[in-house]
Amino acid sequence: MVQVDGQETKVAARLTHKVFFERDDIEFTFQWLLSFVHCGGVSQGEVFKLARNIDPSSLTIWKTEFEKEAVKIEATAELCLKKGHLISAGEAFIRAHSYYRAAFYGAFPANRISHGTTAKVWNASARRLMRSLSRFPMSGSRWNTRGISSRAAS
Repeated sequence: MVQVDGQETKVAARLTHKVFFERDDIEFTFQWLLSFVHCGGVSQGEVFKLARNIDPSSLTIWKTEFEKEAVKIEATAELCLKKGHLISAGEAFIRAHSYYRAAFYGAFPANRISHGTTAKVWNASARRLMRSLSRFPMSGSRWNTRGISSRAAS
C-alpha cells in the first residue's frame, strides 16, 4: 500500500518506474493517459507539453491544464466539422474526450474540487466521446449514450 494524500491505495503502488512525475498518483494517471497514444486518444507531444506546466503539488493545476487543452482541441474539432472534415473532427473529438477524462481522473478522489465540477468535467468527456463516435461509420453497432457503452446489434 502507498499513502496518497493521506489515503492508502494499491493502484499507485503498482508503478515500477517513473516517466515524468515523482508523485505516484499523478504519475500513474500520466502513464494511463500515455496508453491512449496508440489509438489516437492523445498526442504524445501534447501530453508532455501539458506535464511541463503542471506543479505536482497541485491537483487543481492538473485539472485546469487538461481541461484547457480539451477546450482547445474541441474548438479544433468544431472547426474541422464546419469545414466538412468529418474524420479529422472525429479524431479531435476523441482527443478532447481523453483530455476531459484526464481532468476528471487527474485528481485523487479525496481532492476533487467539488461534485459539481467533477460532474461537469465527466459530462463534457462523455459528450465529446459520443460526438467522435458519430463521425465514424460503424455499421452493426448501436451506442448507448447513457452508459457510454456499445452493444453489437442483433
